[in-house]
Amino acid sequence: MSHLGRTDHAAPAAPQLLALPDLTASPLVLRDVEAFLLGLLEDEHVLGGPVRSGPAGSLAVLDGADVQASGILIRDEEHTPIAALTDLQHRHDSAVRGRLVSIRRRESGSRAELALDRTELSVESPSASTALLVLDRPPTTADGPALEGVLSAGSDTLWVVIADTPGNPVPLTTVVATVEAWLGGVGASASASGVGTRTLPDGRTVRLRTAPIGWRDPASDRVLVARLGATLGAGTTCWLRSDDASAGARLWQSLLTSLRQGDTHGLAGVDDDIARILLRWKPARAHRGVTLMLTGLSGSGKSTVARGVAEWVQTHTDRSVTLLDGDVVRQMLSSGLGFDRAGRVANVRRIGYVATEVTRHGGVAICAPIAPYAETRAEVRRMVEAVGDFLLIHVSTPIEVCERRDLKGLYARARAGTLLEFTGVSDPYDEPDDAVTSIDTSVMENSRAVAAVVSLLHAGGWLEGRAT
Repeated sequence: MSHLGRTDHAAPAAPQLLALPDLTASPLVLRDVEAFLLGLLEDEHVLGGPVRSGPAGSLAVLDGADVQASGILIRDEEHTPIAALTDLQHRHDSAVRGRLVSIRRRESGSRAELALDRTELSVESPSASTALLVLDRPPTTADGPALEGVLSAGSDTLWVVIADTPGNPVPLTTVVATVEAWLGGVGASASASGVGTRTLPDGRTVRLRTAPIGWRDPASDRVLVARLGATLGAGTTCWLRSDDASAGARLWQSLLTSLRQGDTHGLAGVDDDIARILLRWKPARAHRGVTLMLTGLSGSGKSTVARGVAEWVQTHTDRSVTLLDGDVVRQMLSSGLGFDRAGRVANVRRIGYVATEVTRHGGVAICAPIAPYAETRAEVRRMVEAVGDFLLIHVSTPIEVCERRDLKGLYARARAGTLLEFTGVSDPYDEPDDAVTSIDTSVMENSRAVAAVVSLLHAGGWLEGRAT
């Protein structure tokens, strides 16, 4: 059985496990599966739910699992089997309880070579003293007293553990790089003892690791950190959070705002090496990837505006532009999807994935799907903002105008009941409350609408010069 090690790939899983009905776990559930197998969660923990105090065990609970088989195969986002929940017992609350069995470590995600290994949890001798530093953000100058305290704790080993948590606004690779820069700044040199192991100038050992800690609520988070400290035998624990009232957290939030706004002069709160790493993640806006999502009803004019903006940027700037029109994507990327809610969500996610990759590489992605659901738009925003910027534009043309423009007869079919789950008629459209601007093409001709979006890009610094 694998213990999530950096080099332990485990023997092939038993055929009966791989034959179980499978579930591609959400990011939080996946982190909890890994944390459970590391002994960081209590017996009968609900995967993805609140964390309670209590002894670790072998039974986990999965909520909302409607299965009749004896077990569930749990896969990661790359569809690799990670674990199985076996010997299922159905509870009265639509949840199942079972024994969680490890199959192999997760290879998806970033910096897998630093993932905490269960075999390491007893690496220190009983007489060794340890200290623990937990981070989910880069260290700042305001964290100096706290960092000095953990460095001077008198421990033989310092564990520096970075939370690999879903939804963190800063990619794990960026946080790890900043922490590595901080360790270099305090004189920790690479060690021959293994990946992520360093030696402080006084000879003490530093073990840099990532851990599958999914933050969720203050009480749960405190239990997670306390259990991690207890598991590692830490006599001293320092926790640098992103969202508490500490001076370091307040400074980090200010730095994050400056980075998002493209203010490269607002990074005085971190060391120069860390500032350079952060600016590689969030360069000046003129060189930063950005996604524009134009959302609106069918016939609202969003595709026409999107095409106009794409053509303007291509002909007036040096920026690379990718246009992801809803109808074209439906033919090329999403031809097998239906138009029910699940199909609509999957279509927008696919658009979001492609737009994220364009943004990651410094391009301008312009998308024009209906994108009717606020939850899915928010999911795409999170994906994109991890690597660049996201601008939501609501093309708010009234449905009466959209219906009069309808060349495909879709509204008529929807009114007649022959086209089911049609957005705006028989399926809802969640009007956005987080759009940067709203455009009504019934009162604004296309050239003015395009100019308005281009002016927005210039004003925000994503395009250099002035709109003409």
